[in-house]
Amino acid sequence: MDAQQRKEVISQFTILAIVVSFVFPLAAIFFDLIANHYKYTLSGLLLLFKNNPVHWVIIAFFIFSSAAIYFILRYYTGILVDKQKMIDAEQRKTKAISQFTQKLIHDDYTVTFDLADEKDDLALSLINLRDTLKTNKEDE
Repeated sequence: MDAQQRKEVISQFTILAIVVSFVFPLAAIFFDLIANHYKYTLSGLLLLFKNNPVHWVIIAFFIFSSAAIYFILRYYTGILVDKQKMIDAEQRKTKAISQFTQKLIHDDYTVTFDLADEKDDLALSLINLRDTLKTNKEDE
């Protein structure tokens, strides 16, 4: 997932959360207006909010949940991007190992293998294998 895809995912889910945060409180207000026989006017809404403060909690919950969804998505898509980078690095390493071993199979002992890390046991073992095969070939 690149930066553009990450931004798209975050914005899509944030917009969805905002839409949901408006739909549910509006539906709750509408149904409460019907249930309490209030007028569909500003004075009816004010009376509803005055007599039933739960609507303030409902509105606050959905607004804060939209903000929370944004920050949670930012966090987890960041983790996803980091994991994708690790996967890409491992795929490049696997491809390099495959190419190296193919050359060894065809008796090309001049092939080099770049060590990305001095602690990479597999790379060190492959280089040691190449050197051993090269020595054995020369001894024949």
